[in-house]
Amino acid sequence: MRKLLTSFVLVAAVGASSAAFAATSSGSITAVSPHMLKLSDGQTYSFSPKLKVKGLKIGQKVTVTFDVANKKNVATAVTPAK
Repeated sequence: MRKLLTSFVLVAAVGASSAAFAATSSGSITAVSPHMLKLSDGQTYSFSPKLKVKGLKIGQKVTVTFDVANKKNVATAVTPAK
């Protein structure tokens, strides 16, 4: 029983830690609104409530850092692409 519990705790810890990593995507903005943006790869990203974005323009090349929540991409940062 002790080995089973230890294994379960280890698997749960590894699963939880892998969910904490954010992903990134780069491309040109094809659509933008106060609540979301769409990149040239067709992916859409809603903005995190904590994210303050201003001055984004269609055609601008950006890198989006995002998390997936409820099967939706939620942008946590939007920066000019290099």
